[in-house]
Amino acid sequence: LKRARSLPTMGGGWRWACGRTSTALLLALSAGSAAAQAAYPRSAAPAPIGCNGTKVQRQCPITLFQKPSTWAVDAPLDASQEIPCRAVPKTCQKKNDNYVCVDGIMTLVTATTYRFEKNEWAEIRPGQPAVCGMGNREFSFYVRPLNEIDTKVVVIFLSSGICYDAKSCGASAARTLDEASMIPPAIAVQLRNLVTGSFPSLGAFGIINPDKSFAQNWNIVIIPDCTGDMHVGARSTTYDQGKSTCATMHHMGSVNTGMALDWVMDDKNFGKSKEVLLVGTGLKMMSRVWGTHGAAFWADYVQQRMPSAKVRTVIESSMGVYGPGWKTLLHGDPWGSKFAVTPEGGRLLPDPLHWNIVDDDLTEFYTQAVDKTPSLAFADVSSTDDVMQPMAFALTGGKALDCCVDGCGCDAGAVYKERGGKLDWTKARKVTLLQRHLRLGDNYRSWLSGRRVGDRYTFLTFDEGLGQTAGIGFWSACPRFSTQSICPIDARGFTQTLGDWMLRFAQAPITLDARGRLASSLLPPAGGSYAERVFGDATCMGCLDGVLGSAAQGLEVCNATLAPGETLFTAAPKYKTDWLALWSLNGLEGLDGPDQAPAGLRYRFGHQYHVQDGDTLGAIATRFGTTEAALFDLNYNLLTHMHNPARLRGGDVICVVPNFGMTRDRMGEPVCPKKK
Repeated sequence: LKRARSLPTMGGGWRWACGRTSTALLLALSAGSAAAQAAYPRSAAPAPIGCNGTKVQRQCPITLFQKPSTWAVDAPLDASQEIPCRAVPKTCQKKNDNYVCVDGIMTLVTATTYRFEKNEWAEIRPGQPAVCGMGNREFSFYVRPLNEIDTKVVVIFLSSGICYDAKSCGASAARTLDEASMIPPAIAVQLRNLVTGSFPSLGAFGIINPDKSFAQNWNIVIIPDCTGDMHVGARSTTYDQGKSTCATMHHMGSVNTGMALDWVMDDKNFGKSKEVLLVGTGLKMMSRVWGTHGAAFWADYVQQRMPSAKVRTVIESSMGVYGPGWKTLLHGDPWGSKFAVTPEGGRLLPDPLHWNIVDDDLTEFYTQAVDKTPSLAFADVSSTDDVMQPMAFALTGGKALDCCVDGCGCDAGAVYKERGGKLDWTKARKVTLLQRHLRLGDNYRSWLSGRRVGDRYTFLTFDEGLGQTAGIGFWSACPRFSTQSICPIDARGFTQTLGDWMLRFAQAPITLDARGRLASSLLPPAGGSYAERVFGDATCMGCLDGVLGSAAQGLEVCNATLAPGETLFTAAPKYKTDWLALWSLNGLEGLDGPDQAPAGLRYRFGHQYHVQDGDTLGAIATRFGTTEAALFDLNYNLLTHMHNPARLRGGDVICVVPNFGMTRDRMGEPVCPKKK
C-alpha cells in the first residue's frame, strides 16, 4: 500500500484511500457506489439543516462545448441542491480542433509517455466530492503544461468573492464570476474557452499572456473558486432556514482546491518543480469580488509537500483590511474552515485556538506562517483607488473617511471629540501594510500603485488591460507614474513594472541557517533598507506616508497630531485622561500652555509599553489601572493595532494611558495607596 491519505465526502467529511491518486475510488464515488460510501466515516463537520427541498442526488449537468461554450438545459439543476450533484472524473483536451474528454484523471506523463498537448490548455474535472457551491455544477481546474514540467509552475487561485448569508450566496449581483447567464457560482465560461479557443477568451493582457515571460517559461494551473469561501471551506451550510429565501451552500473550497493541488504536486505532474508561485487574483478587471487570500492559506502546505521548491505567494487587490464588523459577518464560521484538511488529512489552517478566520487577521496568519516555515515569502499587490476593497471595509463597519490627520484619507467635517481615524479606510490600509513590513521583514513585500486608468479592480487579470485604449497591461503597470510616464530604473538596474517585479519576487532566494531560521533574503529590493522596502519605488508616492512612528524602525509610536481647533484640554478626553497628564508628557516647542497650541503640533498621548513574554492584555490593563477594552480601543488603527489581543507576544509595543490612581507595581500593590 502507498502512503494513506484522505478524500473528502460530499458533506465535508473525509474518507480514507490508498495512494496519492485513487481514480478507481473517485469513479466509484461518482457512480454512487454504496459499498464505497459506507466504508468511509464522515468528519465532525455538522450536516446542513436543509431547506426541506428534494434530497435527491442528481447528475451534474453536461457542458456543451460549442462556440461559445454553454450548459445543457437542465431545469431541476437551475436551483441550489440539498445534496451536491455527482460528476464522473474526466480529463478534457482539445484534439484536432475537437474537445475530447476521457474518463479518469490523467497525469501529464507516464513512465514512457507525455500524454498532454504541450503549450495547450486542458481541463481536469476531479468528480465527486468536488462540487461548486450551490451543488448544481461540477468543479474543474485548468492546466497549461510546457515541455519541461519540473522547473517552474504558477498556480492561480481565482476568487469569485465570498458569501456568508442567503443574499450574498444566492444573488448573482452580490458575487459573480461575470457569468450573468448562469446561476452562480459555477465555473466561468471564459475558463473553458481557454481549452476550446472560443470567445470570450482570456490572456490578451494578463499574467497568462502567451507573449510574456510567465506564460513562456512557467507551467500554469488555474484553480477557480466557485464556493465563496476563499478556498478553505469544508462545510455545507443552510442560510435562512424556514424562509422563502432559504438556500444551502456547499462551502467545499478546501475540498476542491485540495484535490486540484494534490494533482499539481504529483511527481508525474508538477511535483518536482523548483519554483512555485501561488497567485490569488480575480477573473476579470471588472469582477466585483474580494477575498483572494486562498493562495496564502495553502502556501505552507505546498511548501511542506515540496520542501526543495522555492514557494512564493502574491495576493492581489485583497489586502484583507476589514472593519470591526468582520467578526459579525463570519460569526460561527459558516464555511467550516476549522474543519478544512489537506489531502493527507492534516489540518490546513492553524489550530483555531491559535488562529481562526473569524477572530484573526491576515497579518497574524502571515506572521505565524513564516514563524513556522521561514522559507516562505508573501507579497501584497494592490492600488489605492480599488473601489472594491473600501466597499468591503465599509460593509464590515469601516468608513471611507474618518479624520484628516496622521495618515487618514481626510474628512474636513470630522468631529474630534473622539479619537479620529479608527474607522478610516486610508489609514487602515496603511497600518495593515506597515505592520506587515515591520513584523515580517524580509519574508514580506508590497507593490502599491496610485491612480489608474478607468474603473478597474485587479492587475493580474486575464482578458482586460488597465485600459486597452491606453495599451496598459500587467507588464507595463508602474506603481509611481501615470500611463504616459516611463517607469524609472532603480540603482540595481531594475524597473518596478509589475510583471518584472513579480518575476524577481518569484525567483528571489531565501537562505536559512543551520537551525532553520532566516539568514538572508534577496526579495526585491535585494538588500534594501526598511525605507527602500516600504517607501521605495515599488510604492506610489505618499501611499504609505503619514502614520506616526512608521518613517523608520524603532521610532516612538504613541504620538498624535493636534487637529484644527484642538488643544491639550480638548484632546485629553479622547484618551480618557486629563490635560495635566498630557502636559507632563510633552515639553514641546511652540506649546506655551495647555490651552494654546497650533494645529498640526505633534504630541505624546501615552506611554510605550514593551510586551514581555507571558504578558496578557488583562494583566497589563490591571497593572496600569485601566481595562482591556480601553487598551484595545486606544491602540485601534494605530501602528500598535491589535486585531486580536489574545495574540500579544513578547516584543510587541502597545500604547498605554495609565489611570494613576489605580496603577499597581510589579508585586501587584497599589502605587498610590488609599488613605486609611
